[in-house]
Amino acid sequence: MDPSQTNIVEKLALQVDSFQEGFEILSESKSINDMAKQFATLLRGNFLVTDVNLFYKTASDSTWKMMYGKKEKNTDCLITNNSNRMQLEYDLNEDVKACANLPLVDKSVFGITIGTKLDKSDFTEFDKITLQIFLQLLDNAYQSFLNRKKRKRTNLRIKPESLAA
Repeated sequence: MDPSQTNIVEKLALQVDSFQEGFEILSESKSINDMAKQFATLLRGNFLVTDVNLFYKTASDSTWKMMYGKKEKNTDCLITNNSNRMQLEYDLNEDVKACANLPLVDKSVFGITIGTKLDKSDFTEFDKITLQIFLQLLDNAYQSFLNRKKRKRTNLRIKPESLAA
């Protein structure tokens, strides 16, 4: 195996606990806003970046709603089409060093913009792989969130007398 690939595999192995902890935090979110805030915190801590902005829209043709962050002007890189595939772009401008569009199972979409790293370095290949894994964690946590909401609605519909039978 190429030594550079071995290095990436070793680094990712060290990140496994961080990924698991991140999923647990995200999947316990009480709301989409809470999930967005927790995800931004994960990204800021892992990549040591100046800004993380999260946007959400309920359908591909609806408008972006800012869920977390300060820079609403950085929505230019966010998709407006109805792609069902995650899309990532890097080094877009001085404010946006990474932009992700994450279509979700219910046809809603998360949009994420990430600012400059504190040390001003570029995103490495390892950073890009790590970001893709964190985006997958967000997608999985969102699915878990939807399932929890669905179970709660189902449990509320069960009448107490039907449990006594």
